[in-house]
Amino acid sequence: MLFRSDNRYLLSDAQHPPLAKGLQALPLWTLGLKHEAGETFTNNEKRDVHFFFGLNPDRFEWMTALARAVTFLMGLGIGWLLFQITKGESLPLRLTALWLWAFEPSLLAFSGFSLSDVPCAFFVLAAVWVFQRAMEGGSGGASLGAGWLSAAAILSKFSGVLLLPLFVLLEAGHAWEKRRDWKRSLKAVAFRWGIGLGAAIGFILAVYLPGTLFCPDHRFPLDYFIHGFMAMAGFRGWPNYFMGTLGTQYHLTYYPVALSIKSPLGFLILLAAAAGLAASRRIHIPLWQWLAPVLFFAAIMPFHDLGIREILIIYPFCILTAARAGEWMWNHRPQGSRVFPLLLAGLLLFQALSVGSSFPSQISYFNEL
Repeated sequence: MLFRSDNRYLLSDAQHPPLAKGLQALPLWTLGLKHEAGETFTNNEKRDVHFFFGLNPDRFEWMTALARAVTFLMGLGIGWLLFQITKGESLPLRLTALWLWAFEPSLLAFSGFSLSDVPCAFFVLAAVWVFQRAMEGGSGGASLGAGWLSAAAILSKFSGVLLLPLFVLLEAGHAWEKRRDWKRSLKAVAFRWGIGLGAAIGFILAVYLPGTLFCPDHRFPLDYFIHGFMAMAGFRGWPNYFMGTLGTQYHLTYYPVALSIKSPLGFLILLAAAAGLAASRRIHIPLWQWLAPVLFFAAIMPFHDLGIREILIIYPFCILTAARAGEWMWNHRPQGSRVFPLLLAGLLLFQALSVGSSFPSQISYFNEL
């Protein structure tokens, strides 16, 4: 994004969408920061160093804290969404979901950085939930909200475009359930998608337009969006460290390994139990809660071995899935036995102790494996 202030320009990297950065920068306006550099920088890093440590060295701590506070609120927002999504569910399921969220080290770690991963995870979860409500008979407002939230996810991180194929698959699943009334369903789908796509495209245009107005060549706003998206889609060759080797080669096993050693064992056991219980039809997991993480994980796994934050968007959905196994364990008491409830309590307590023992160094957390 490009903004104008006193005939000077500030340009962010076009390869990254601007919304998360913009939200994190908003509180900085209250600091009265100096921006008159007195010289022109052709190197972005030198320009940034001069802005932070040359012009505003006495306010660096405040700039860091305020920007990170926005991300922290988004991390809390994920918990609020989980609380809202599980309304009407049993108390064991709700408490398990919130416990797993509160003691999830990756969410805790990246909620303390001014990066785009947590905002994207927040908007993705909200968009999928609202879209599901729209399919279940919500008003046009739900479709409008799903479009806005989807655009917000994409404008936070380009991986948000994975919402489009996800919504298509969810629509197909919903149509299969309602196949006896396909004509009426088709009209409803056209209505939802018309409103949703219009809202999403309009939001993206509105965010990119202010900056493009002051560009010398003043291109169509979506031109910058498409340019950034294509640049990131074709991005290759970033160094990564995996299994004792530093290189630029991507590994299909990178994210499965990262997930298995960077996530608490209690969470992983409950997630595996949920998959087994669902396969044996002992529990029912809503389509949108398991399809979203499967699709996102499968789409990201072959590309960009850039750390666990790249798959942070799957964690809220996995928490909802794991919580259903927790609900089953609490309620399953064969012949009055309390083995399963005690096992659930033990897993949750062990997760709290495991994650708490590494506090506040959540970024370097590894489980007991």
